[in-house]
Amino acid sequence: MQQNKKLQEKITIIVPIYNVEKYLEECIKSIISQTYNNLEILLIDDGSTDDSAKICIKFEKQDKRIKYIYQNNSGVSVARNIGIKLAKGKYIAFVDGDDSLEQDMISSLYNLIINCQYPLVMCGHYLYDSHQKQEQYIFSKSEMIDTNKRKKEILTKINYSLGVPWGKLYKKNFLIDNKIFFKENLKRMQDTIFNLEVFELCGKFMYLKKPLYNYRFSQNSACNKFSPDFDDTSNKVLQSLKEYLQKYNLWEDYKYIYYTKEFTLYMELIRLKYVQELCHINYFQKIKEIRQKKFNYDLIDLNSMISKKDKLAYFLLKIRFVNLCYLLYKIDYITKRRKTFK
Repeated sequence: MQQNKKLQEKITIIVPIYNVEKYLEECIKSIISQTYNNLEILLIDDGSTDDSAKICIKFEKQDKRIKYIYQNNSGVSVARNIGIKLAKGKYIAFVDGDDSLEQDMISSLYNLIINCQYPLVMCGHYLYDSHQKQEQYIFSKSEMIDTNKRKKEILTKINYSLGVPWGKLYKKNFLIDNKIFFKENLKRMQDTIFNLEVFELCGKFMYLKKPLYNYRFSQNSACNKFSPDFDDTSNKVLQSLKEYLQKYNLWEDYKYIYYTKEFTLYMELIRLKYVQELCHINYFQKIKEIRQKKFNYDLIDLNSMISKKDKLAYFLLKIRFVNLCYLLYKIDYITKRRKTFK
């Protein structure tokens, strides 16, 4: 049901944009067609080199709720932080430029947050690509989540959609008053570190088991490509995670989260660097380099939400079957490529 416009409080939607011309129009149309009308829409262009700017400017001229902001390429964290600082709304939602919203997402989350009065509410989502669309849920039912009583569950699920900024509605003053911003020195997992702070300080939040956000999955996305600074970026991620655990006196009880993340990041390195032929060394040198990596296997949590493939890799590496571990990821990579090009 559409709310009375007089009763609506302003909500700011922050959309960081970088070279997403193929999907951007669909994204913006899904925002401006929301049943909730009192929106401020900040389209923050992070130095796109395609036609994203033209698309943004076209919609800015058509809808007075839209404001187009350009910045030199500085990263998604800088773009989102600019949005938080400029936001005039009482509440903030984040949308990625290649995703889209169900028509009633904002109204559903707004009704939830004004009734519960918590600093955060969130919903389920659809995971989709060119082949399929699947409903995805973090929790089994719509409910209030006490972040202190369910800390282990939250820390276990944080690496997945619980840790992303989209599909959520935040109280702006909660973020500002607690100085919660995205870490601009991180190129990955900045979403996770941001939300770890949110969950630690919000106390409680509401979850709506209804898929209202459409997350587009692509094998060609940045997170599925190798970067030469992967090692440096991973070290910064792990350092930020450790700092968080130590800051809130969680290290002794939850250090397995750190060691599990260290393991999964290295499995990602194997997949992106060695398996996808992005390092120009022969097979035997690859195996030698992988074999040199040491893990604290006793502190890796196999019950956390890591993939079955990574769990199998854990056992293979632990017994030093590095060749089979490499083969595992190689077969997976070839299989996915075949599906992509069908």
